[in-house]
Amino acid sequence: MHQELDGRHAAAETGCVAHLSAGGWGDYHRLGCSEAPHRGDIGVRDVIHGPWRYLSAHWTPCSLCLPPTAAELPLQGRALSNAA
Repeated sequence: MHQELDGRHAAAETGCVAHLSAGGWGDYHRLGCSEAPHRGDIGVRDVIHGPWRYLSAHWTPCSLCLPPTAAELPLQGRALSNAA
């Protein structure tokens, strides 16, 4: 995963999910989604940021911003063999 000049991960490759104060998790979102969680929001204990493959393996995608799902992502093995 590449990083922007300011050290943040590229928004096109990452998203976020809320760990809820009441327990459990929210849906995962694109960073620019109007429903994306932010630490300090009411009901949000913490926000986890990560690559799409990780988020899609553990949580449900947001129905508003439609982030990539595991089925839509290229296989890692194929990506690695193309790099050789």
